[in-house]
Amino acid sequence: MLEYLYLLTFFSWMPLALLAGARNVERPASRALWTLCGLTFVLCGYLLYLEFVWAKTVIAPIRVDLLLLIPLGTLTFTGVGVWGLRRPGIVSKTASVLLLAMSLPTFVVFVQGMWRSGQSLVRMNARPALVHEARFRNPRTFENFFGTVDSGRDPRAGHFRAEDPRGVATRVIVNDRGHFWLMFRCGEKVECLYARADLGETALPAPFKAHSEYGAPYDMIVSEWTPDRMTLSFAASNRQTFVRAPIPFTGSTPAPSTVLFHGAFSQTRIDRDYIYLVQIWLWQSGDRWLAYYVRRNAKCGSTTDFVSATPFAGTAVSGRVAFKSVARGDDFDSFEIRAPAPADDRIEGEIFYRSQPFEPLAMTQRAVLPSPLYASAPLAGFEATADWLKTVSTGETMSWVAECAVTPGGPAAKIPRG
Repeated sequence: MLEYLYLLTFFSWMPLALLAGARNVERPASRALWTLCGLTFVLCGYLLYLEFVWAKTVIAPIRVDLLLLIPLGTLTFTGVGVWGLRRPGIVSKTASVLLLAMSLPTFVVFVQGMWRSGQSLVRMNARPALVHEARFRNPRTFENFFGTVDSGRDPRAGHFRAEDPRGVATRVIVNDRGHFWLMFRCGEKVECLYARADLGETALPAPFKAHSEYGAPYDMIVSEWTPDRMTLSFAASNRQTFVRAPIPFTGSTPAPSTVLFHGAFSQTRIDRDYIYLVQIWLWQSGDRWLAYYVRRNAKCGSTTDFVSATPFAGTAVSGRVAFKSVARGDDFDSFEIRAPAPADDRIEGEIFYRSQPFEPLAMTQRAVLPSPLYASAPLAGFEATADWLKTVSTGETMSWVAECAVTPGGPAAKIPRG
């Protein structure tokens, strides 16, 4: 209901009318109050129309107007309320108290929301550097993101740096399963993914199509290729040469790990032509637990984009761990599991919806939704791990191609790896 709290402020035309009537003896003040009352009444009707009529006709409406109207309205009505409290008469004071009660809560919630948005922006700005560091921290995290680059298995495989460091692109990575990544500089000592492709059995040199993270396909051409260098044409007139180079891992000697990453655990079940997925990524440090949780369903054969995981904090009691969401406004799901040992590859428990038993859990150690980021979290300390995950998960989404199949381990949703 908090999303509608701002409307309360614009019902202030009622106490404004009460205050204007009480101050009829003060002609200039009364006229100003009646004018403000009329404008607020019209504005209230306009906002009600936008909220309950117009917003239902569009997808994901963005209300930029509220960034102006809420602070302007709350501060104006708060100022009028403070002014009215200094006037004699019980009616004036009552109307003023109502104005303050209808304005101050909205203003406090607005300020809190802006502060959280600022924090999210800070995390979004910090995210590319953390993701880049994770990709090239050490051989294990590199393999999480890119797989193996064994040229003995595939002569195309390797890590190639831009011959000209002033170019748009910085490096090309091709793994030994024919998957291709092109990266570019997006900050000081930070690189971001520009495009990816599945080369399949294509022999180089050759043209191929690559895709950005969520955009349209690009036409690319490897016009020259030898095992040690390639020339790539991309993005209209851009043409660069890349040379094979050692992978420049950035990680120094890691601090001793105090956090245990248990891994990803999931379960799926198929009901008619729908598949139901539950998956968690699980970390532990002593009696402190953290999970990132996904519960989704999809029609078999469909593709679900923008799947995101929600952080849950766990409390251990008598060999079991109870998890509740740490995200604001997302308190419908909770779940409880038997505390796993480090070597366990199965977790049992139960999901609760609005505190009522909803679905039993019997998850096995597998990632239906693979996430190299979650698998690459630093494990030096619990607070540092939780903060790192909170930052990199801002905007982190996954795609789920729900191809229902019965496997020896039960029904599964197959995910194409890229």
